[in-house]
Amino acid sequence: MKKWILCLTAFLTLDLLDMWPFEQEDTSTLYIVESLQVETGRETVTFRTGGIEGTGADSASAIERLDDKVPGKLFLRQARRVIFLKDAERYLDLSELPDQLPAGAYVYRAAEEPENLEELEPVLTAKEQRRKDIPTLAQMKNGTLSGKPVEPAKLEADHADS
Repeated sequence: MKKWILCLTAFLTLDLLDMWPFEQEDTSTLYIVESLQVETGRETVTFRTGGIEGTGADSASAIERLDDKVPGKLFLRQARRVIFLKDAERYLDLSELPDQLPAGAYVYRAAEEPENLEELEPVLTAKEQRRKDIPTLAQMKNGTLSGKPVEPAKLEADHADS
C-alpha cells in the first residue's frame, strides 16, 4: 500500500510542477505535415507545405519562419515524404534538415513544384506501400556518409497515372 501512495504522490508532483520528461502538447493545435518540399536559392532555403512556406538564410531559420506561419504548432514527426525541388538535394547538406523529420520519410526529386500535391499524396502513399525501392531519408544520409550517394526517386506529373 505504501508503494501505491508513493507512486501516486510522485505522479501528482510531476503533474503539478509540470516536470514531465517530454513536452506535452494538445494534439488539436498541431499542424501535421504529410509532405515537406525543399527548395534552395543562392543564399536561401525554403520549406513549403500545404501552400505555406518559410524562407531563411539556413534550414533552421526557414523552419522557424514556416512554424510562425502555420496555424498551430508545426509537427514534422509524421512527415511521410520530403520533396526536393530544382535539385535542392545537391545544394543542401542533408544534415541541415530538421531533426524532427523521420528517418523513414521517403525522398523525391521534382523539377518544379507539383501543382496537385494534395491529389497526388494518396497515390504516392499507395506506391510507397507497394514498392520498396523508393529511397528514405536515412538511406540518403547513410549514402552521403559512406561516399555512395543515393538518388531520390523522381516525382513526375505522370505519377498519378501509373
